Amino acid sequence: MSKYVTGGVSQNRKGTWKVRHSTLSIEDSVVRQVKAGDEHIKYVDLPREMSREELPVYLLTLPEFSGNADYKAVLEATIVKQSKVVKAKVVKTKITSKPAATAAAQKAA
Repeated sequence: MSKYVTGGVSQNRKGTWKVRHSTLSIEDSVVRQVKAGDEHIKYVDLPREMSREELPVYLLTLPEFSGNADYKAVLEATIVKQSKVVKAKVVKTKITSKPAATAAAQKAA
């Protein structure tokens, strides 16, 4: 799991707001987003390395993010989306014998 040192939000070419996280400096992160065609780019240095899940929660505590309706909406939506993610393990089983009810039905037929 990566730990990020800068984070923020931006709006991509299609108009979609995104939470951004980076292991790069603010300057390098902004340059990367500008080259990608993003607008309304806002990054901050984080007080410590943070995970992807911690980042939007922290950014909402900052006035420059919580005071902007667009920034606040994307951060809150990201938090909700991350809280709904549940990793499930798929278990495959192979049945080698017929269930009793099926075997009895076949004998009767």
